[in-house]
Amino acid sequence: MITLYPVGDNKSDARSTFDNRKFYKEDIYPTYISQPIDYWYEHLCYGRIDDNSDVVKLKNPEESLRQIKKIEEPLFALNFVVDAFEDFVVHIEKAVVRNLIDPGATIANLKPIRAWENPETLYIDYLLAVRESFFAFLKKNALEDKIVNVNDFAHYFLKFARTIAPKFPVTQTAFLKSKYSTPHIGGLSIEFFLEDHGEDRVKFDEFISSDCYEFYVNAAKKHGFYVDKNAPWRITADIASPRMQEYMSRYYVKRSPGTSSNFFELFYEKTFLTDIHFLIFHVQESFNEFVELNPYAKKFMTLSCGKKTRVRTFRRKKSTAEDALNDFGWYENYYELRSMEESRELIPSVTKRILKKAHELKKVFNFVDGLRYINHKAKSAKVGNAVSDFG
Repeated sequence: MITLYPVGDNKSDARSTFDNRKFYKEDIYPTYISQPIDYWYEHLCYGRIDDNSDVVKLKNPEESLRQIKKIEEPLFALNFVVDAFEDFVVHIEKAVVRNLIDPGATIANLKPIRAWENPETLYIDYLLAVRESFFAFLKKNALEDKIVNVNDFAHYFLKFARTIAPKFPVTQTAFLKSKYSTPHIGGLSIEFFLEDHGEDRVKFDEFISSDCYEFYVNAAKKHGFYVDKNAPWRITADIASPRMQEYMSRYYVKRSPGTSSNFFELFYEKTFLTDIHFLIFHVQESFNEFVELNPYAKKFMTLSCGKKTRVRTFRRKKSTAEDALNDFGWYENYYELRSMEESRELIPSVTKRILKKAHELKKVFNFVDGLRYINHKAKSAKVGNAVSDFG
């Protein structure tokens, strides 16, 4: 049932949730003010994909991030984002002094509580959950004794990964643009409120219904920020806006309003370049934990007479850096895995042609060129927007 008051949340039945989300999107959020960023429906991967639709992450976070001042908990965002944010806060403070904003309003007291989040930490934590699921898969299917070494383990892990990939991403690339990740990995967003983004009532009560909400949105835009439509307490840098590019130019980004200019080249790296590295590391770490939990394996041997079997027990050895996982058919496995993560149909003849071309590029040039080709063929059409659509 729809009311004239936003009541959408994540606890209602599917029909009510759909109706209330539609109500908030089309009727509650004001259309007469600067257009917000919409991570739910329009800009799903903003700040997480570049202009070539490649998933990206910060390449030198220790150099490009800057700590936000005057807060107890250490929080970081990209250097130019912090510059713009500090000016934005001063602008809000002056508005409070001039009585343009009610001192008691939530908007008058913006204290950052969430900013950049380390994508590698998020991904590794996620892979630990995948690992537990895989161990359960091995046990349920009585496959533990079939694993003698790390190559056996990799074989079954990749087989398992392909079965879950359409719903649960396995590569870093697929994970970072999925719902299991967050827009905060790009270093472009700052959040002021720890509330559930699904609670429409809070959005309305604390922000949208405020007499100074329009002032807040316009102030954000004036300093190069979007306000998040589905979390009005979060602002995100509009990297294509003229104002934000003034701040970005302090850090060698060329001014080119309406585009991302050279922003992605300066600050980010493409994740497909390290996907296989992370998979190899995860397989080895997971295998070594598997060995700790299951140090001994049983091998059933049929005697020469063919009528009796003998059980031989032997101790597994942990994987080391010298193990030849780098040659474990990674092109083939990576292409199949990424295709499944993107819900692309695998056609044997097409797959064979793509992998043949990738191996030719690897032979003529290098491993990365072959990988780049595989990424190009496996990735889905552009999702969301890398830069502003709003002009």
